[in-house]
Amino acid sequence: MSSADVLSVLMSIDESALTEDGQGLRHLQAGRARQEGLRLWVETPLGSAYYYVVPKSLESLASDLRPDALSMVPLRDRLEALAEAADVVDEMRDQVARLISAETGKELSASSEEVEAAVDFLRRVGNLFQGRPSSARGLLLTPSSPDLWSSVSIMSARGIALVLPPFTAPFFGAMAGAGVAIAAGLPVMIKAPWQSAASSIAAALALRGTDVGEHVSAAPFRGPPLASGVSAVVLFGRPETSTAVWRETGIRPSANCSGRSALVLCSEPSDIESLAKSVVELSFSHAGQACGSVRWVLARRDLARGLVDSMVDIAEQLSVGSPLEGKNVGPLRSRGLVERAHRLVNDAVAKGATQEVELRSSGNYASPAILSGVPRGADILWTDLQAPVVAVSEFDSCSEAVETAAMMRGATHALVYGSLSLAESLASSRQGLIVVSLKGESAAPSRGPCYVVGDPVKALSGGSELWGESLLLF
Repeated sequence: MSSADVLSVLMSIDESALTEDGQGLRHLQAGRARQEGLRLWVETPLGSAYYYVVPKSLESLASDLRPDALSMVPLRDRLEALAEAADVVDEMRDQVARLISAETGKELSASSEEVEAAVDFLRRVGNLFQGRPSSARGLLLTPSSPDLWSSVSIMSARGIALVLPPFTAPFFGAMAGAGVAIAAGLPVMIKAPWQSAASSIAAALALRGTDVGEHVSAAPFRGPPLASGVSAVVLFGRPETSTAVWRETGIRPSANCSGRSALVLCSEPSDIESLAKSVVELSFSHAGQACGSVRWVLARRDLARGLVDSMVDIAEQLSVGSPLEGKNVGPLRSRGLVERAHRLVNDAVAKGATQEVELRSSGNYASPAILSGVPRGADILWTDLQAPVVAVSEFDSCSEAVETAAMMRGATHALVYGSLSLAESLASSRQGLIVVSLKGESAAPSRGPCYVVGDPVKALSGGSELWGESLLLF
C-alpha cells in the first residue's frame, strides 16, 4: 500500500484535515485545522504510513475551548447540531467506513456497522436529555444493529470533557463521547488513538461543520491524557485504565467495558450450527481484537465436541488478507501481537491442547485458530489475547466451568448460555459484565456490549424487559 491510502480517503471527506504537503494529518483546535506542532510518523496495520501533527501539550488544545460559551447555547440547539452532524456522516458513510478499515484493518462490514451505530447514536442521544438539561441516563438501542447498545451516564458540569476513543472503534468512540458531552454542555477535547487518528479526526470534522464546531478540539497525542480544566472523562478502555485515570485525577471516567469475552456453555443449543456461527463471528471480528470478541469457551464436556466441529467447518472458510479487498480476517495491530499469540498457543499445545485449526501467520496477519481440550494450567486461559484464537476448555460440570470463569481476569465479561441461576452464581463471584441468554429458543449467545458509554447497570432500571432475550448483571 502507498503512504497516501489513508490520507486519500480522508481527503475525500475533508481535504482541510491534510497538511500542505499532503503527507500528514492536521489536528483541530476549537474547530480550526492546525499544523503547528510536532510531527510523529505512524504506520497502520495495513502498511499505510503518514505523519500527524500534534500540539506540544493538551493544555494548548484546551486553551481555546470556552466551557461557559457552550453551556449558554440552548439545549435544543445543541441537540439539533448533533442531528446535523449525523446527517453529514450519513452522506459520507461509505468513505468513513473505508477510512476506518484502512486504518484499523477491520473488515468493511464491521466498519460500516460502526458508522451506522455512530449516526444512530447521535440521532437518539437527544431522547436522553429531553426535559433533563442537567443530566442524562438511559438506554439506547440501535435498530440497525439491535445487539449493539449504549447507555449514557454523564453529569453536566463546568469545564471540558476529555474523550478517549479506542483503536478498535475510533470513529464511534469519538462521536459517542463527543455527542454526550456536547449535549450536556461540555466542550470536547478528543485524544485520538495514535494508530487510527484519522478516523477520530473525521468524527471531529463532521462536528466542526455544525453550530457547536468551535467547541471541539481533536488530536492524536502520546502521553498523559489529562489537561487543566478537564472535569469529565469519557474513556474507551480496559477497567484498569479507568481505575488509573480515577486515581490520578480524582475524576471517575464514564468508561467503556472493553476487552474480550468468555462463553460459558452449559445448556444444549437447539441449533448447534447457528451457535457455532455466532461464536466464530464474535471470535474473529477485527481479527480477534474487537471488544466483545469471544476468546474462551468453557463448555460442559458433552456439549464441547459438537460446537468445536461446527466452529472448525465455519472457520476454515474464512479468508485472510486486506479488508479493502473483501477478506474476512485482517491484520493485527502489530507483529508483537502475532508473536504473543504463537507463544500462548504453543504453551497450550505443550500442556495437552489440540489445534483443531492451526494458527498460521505472515507479518502481522494471523489466520483463525481453534484450540480444544485447553487445560486449566495453560497460560492462554489466564491472560487477555488480541488475536483470532479461540481456546475451548471442557468441564465435567457447569459448577466447575463457572468456578474457572470467576477466576479469569483476562475476560472483561462473560456470555452465559444456560440458566439464570448459573449466571447469578457467576455474577456473585466475579466483577465484570455478565450477559445471559434467557430465550429458550435462541441458538446464539447475546452479543457482547462492544459500544458502551457509562455505567450499564445503573442505566438498566427495567431489568430483563428492556432486552427481551438478554439480561445484564454485575
